[in-house]
Amino acid sequence: MLDLEVSERAAEIVGSLWQHCEELGVLREELKKPNLPTDQKGQLDFRVSVLRKKINQICGRLQVA
Repeated sequence: MLDLEVSERAAEIVGSLWQHCEELGVLREELKKPNLPTDQKGQLDFRVSVLRKKINQICGRLQVA
């Protein structure tokens, strides 16, 4: 029973990681657009840094699981 719980938790963590990585890819593509307004670039840069931190946290939890 414990193995099933661990597997389910690991699957949830991997799903969350996948979602954040996809969002990070979208944001990186947005940042590549020419003539991006400075304020929008700043917002995207901030969101990228937040996502990177979340991804690192998720990877840490995945190692524990």
